[in-house]
Amino acid sequence: MKSALKNKEEKLKDHDNLFWAYLAGMMDANGCIMITKLKDPKASRGFSWQVNVRVGCKNGSYLEGLKESIGGCISKSGNSHQWRIGGNTARVVLSKVFPYLIIKQKQCVWAIKALELTRGHRKRGFDSIRTDKCLNTLCLKISTFNQKGI
Repeated sequence: MKSALKNKEEKLKDHDNLFWAYLAGMMDANGCIMITKLKDPKASRGFSWQVNVRVGCKNGSYLEGLKESIGGCISKSGNSHQWRIGGNTARVVLSKVFPYLIIKQKQCVWAIKALELTRGHRKRGFDSIRTDKCLNTLCLKISTFNQKGI
């Protein structure tokens, strides 16, 4: 598992600044950054948090290229395609596109913070109640921006 993650991170390092700038433009125009709370029977509190990045477009071949070069998955609804990433992949991608984002820069900051908080739950002294409050706040901020079409 660690070697697969290392290979994925190495793959992401192969891209130049122009690639990340272009992806940031796609995210600003046709993307969505989300924090969601999911039912999770395996989690001690019955739920877990997830950060997702989505980009939609009609050109499925462009999204296939993203899937091949970054990872993630693609779904199709009618003539629209949507590429989605989460977890460590989202963390790396968000940190790479951050300098180039214009419209979704605040959502990016909040999502990176949420990813840091969800990674911290494995550490000793983890305060799940306080972290849940922070994650709820971040989720609400992103949801509010997303509803405004920002």
